[in-house]
Amino acid sequence: MTVVLANIIKRNSGRAFSVAGNRRFGIAVGIGVILASLAYPMITFLLGLRVEGYSHLRDHISELGLATLPLNWVLTVVLLVDAALIFALAFAVAAHLGYAKSARSGPWLIGLFGLALFIGGVFPCDENCRPTSVAGLIHVLNIFPSIIATIGAPFAMRKTFALNTRLSVYGTMAFINGLLTIFFIIISMTVFPALDLEGLGQRLVLVLQLSFYILVATAVVHVALSANTFKTMSAVAALGGNTG
Repeated sequence: MTVVLANIIKRNSGRAFSVAGNRRFGIAVGIGVILASLAYPMITFLLGLRVEGYSHLRDHISELGLATLPLNWVLTVVLLVDAALIFALAFAVAAHLGYAKSARSGPWLIGLFGLALFIGGVFPCDENCRPTSVAGLIHVLNIFPSIIATIGAPFAMRKTFALNTRLSVYGTMAFINGLLTIFFIIISMTVFPALDLEGLGQRLVLVLQLSFYILVATAVVHVALSANTFKTMSAVAALGGNTG
């Protein structure tokens, strides 16, 4: 997968696909990510209501995937579907938005978040998310690639959006999202645990993560639907905005 993604980025930095098939791919992936991002919190909320003693304010979302729970497979399926869509979004970003010279990590960081979702789905956490098994340890360590992607992607994509004046508002929103994400990650690790509200802190960060991917998916759909945007981005590339 990484080789394919590298080839797409190398071939298409600064150029958006105008081929109908690739436009359909971008639209389909973008809409899929938007729908999945909206469904994720609703599914996990409803799932939590089915678990006796579970608190959305205190408990981690990952605890809904405990092996001892009868509906643990629901969270696994949701995470794996979301992971596949985020991987596809990384390809769509590389193909349709290109990448800035100073922010070539954008598609890679999006793909890294997809990988973190995949790992989270394959390796469930142990009770209270305190590792007592290999799978539980992998699940806990998975927080590092997730945080790297969550913090880095908004700022990398801000520079990518800045290549096109039509997409500048997306860049501004990505930047704000990045700042808010850093703030809420810090307080979710410090303030909320002290108040016994770890679940609430995690969900606030999740809202920002999902908002960012809805933003990127919307931009991909925007570009895929707009022939004028294709021409504008090609002109930017011709002036040296990106490398080819």
